[in-house]
Amino acid sequence: MRFTNVYGLSVGKIAMLVSLLLIRHSHAATVTANTLTAWEKYVQQSKVELTRQSCNPDHFFSAHGRPAMTEKVRSGENLTAPSAQGKIVAVPSGLIHHWIGVVYVPNVRIFDVLTVLQDYDSYAEVYNPGVIHSKLLSRRPDEFSYRLKFVQKGFGIKAGLLGEFRTTYFQLNERAGYSVTEATQLVELKNPGSPDETSLSISASHGYIEKVFTIVRYRQLDKGVSVEIESLTLSRGVPASVRWLIAPIIERFSREAMTSTMEKLRDRAQATQTFEAASSK
Repeated sequence: MRFTNVYGLSVGKIAMLVSLLLIRHSHAATVTANTLTAWEKYVQQSKVELTRQSCNPDHFFSAHGRPAMTEKVRSGENLTAPSAQGKIVAVPSGLIHHWIGVVYVPNVRIFDVLTVLQDYDSYAEVYNPGVIHSKLLSRRPDEFSYRLKFVQKGFGIKAGLLGEFRTTYFQLNERAGYSVTEATQLVELKNPGSPDETSLSISASHGYIEKVFTIVRYRQLDKGVSVEIESLTLSRGVPASVRWLIAPIIERFSREAMTSTMEKLRDRAQATQTFEAASSK
């Protein structure tokens, strides 16, 4: 199976959807006020760190100061690694999945990368088959609102998610910037992509994805652009007695989903740059 996800976006980006299918079999808990409080606190910590990092655009990436990682990125190798805070963080009645992925896109400019990230109407084309519908709803100069529909299959389960997202872009200087994405609405779907598709109520849903927060950092290097995707996703919790069994599977599929997303972003940005170059000639 090949799993696809989207992040720059947004949804950041939702690399965890396939992995979280497994929670269906683990009697997921119900999200409580304490769950949401823990989520907001965790997200706020990420925002504080982002603000601190943005004061120094040259040292903006988590990969900075790690020569081995930087060299692999420059060579074109995708890197997906758990964040320093951990792969999966248990909170009351929930799990926070925190991942960071880095990709180097050679021979492009920031403009090329942003062209792909901000073309929300084309997400269903770029990130198929994981994304089957995409539509830009509104745009301000640096803020985009859009709708994405996701479908994922695995382990005999077909899961769907319809989400509305808001992404805001910030340019630090001519060589560095970032975007912040938050889901404004998430609805789990039954029979996604079929004539019988229906929206599930909160009580009937499985809690694969409850909240999404994504940061995409990008920086122009000598001969390309380095992109870092940081994804935070909240799901309903699973019993500690079975978490040890589920966690490695979630990690594996999350890694594959993020890697696939970064590959598609890289390929599309390079294709965009090549097309523009040919057009100019």
